[in-house]
Amino acid sequence: CAAGVVRRRAGIQVIPHLTTRDHNVLGLQSILLGAQVEGIEAILAVTGDPVGMGDQPGNRGIFNINSIHLVGLIDQLNRGHMLSGKAIARPTDLSIGVAFNANAPNLKAEVLKLRKKVDSGARFAMTQPVFTPELVREVIAACFGMDIKIFIGIYPLISDRNAEFMENEVPGITIPPAIRERLAACQDRTDQSRIGLEIASELIEEIKEEVDGLYLISPLNRWTIPLKLVKRIRE
Repeated sequence: CAAGVVRRRAGIQVIPHLTTRDHNVLGLQSILLGAQVEGIEAILAVTGDPVGMGDQPGNRGIFNINSIHLVGLIDQLNRGHMLSGKAIARPTDLSIGVAFNANAPNLKAEVLKLRKKVDSGARFAMTQPVFTPELVREVIAACFGMDIKIFIGIYPLISDRNAEFMENEVPGITIPPAIRERLAACQDRTDQSRIGLEIASELIEEIKEEVDGLYLISPLNRWTIPLKLVKRIRE
């Protein structure tokens, strides 16, 4: 798999996303066993967006199971048993991650869903992008006492246009008006990108002592932007 190639060539650990949209249960089991052989240590188990949201119109998703069941499947392999119940020679050792929508209109319902994932074997969660320390603290409080690590998604905005698109067109993303106005106050796109980086840096500085971890998201696949954040964090 692509994650295995990155693992070998870059010499770093990776967390591939595995969706229930693209494979039936037997296919998912095969991928998981292959990931173990490739030296992958963690999997992010997600249901996946409908195929129609991507660039392959006309295709249909499979969705034999959802993310909660996928977590259970991985946990079962970690305990040394195939889907059929047959024992395997060597159990897998995959850390199980899941998605968590911190921007959900009903955060209580999202937390209940997360609890089901934890009960099925999840050990860490990665949130949708979060833009305010208040929301970070609300998430931490809502998940208090749950045996899971929460990694906050950090997305450095690159322009007011980028912010408006994320707010209005991307499900699960909420960007406060004050942040959009701060970006829009600058006419130059370079200045807007700088402001977006400052907003992300300010958020990290305020929450760094309160969270289990962070994960940085590349805006529009521009990997050099989160690289700047990595350097700031290390400093």
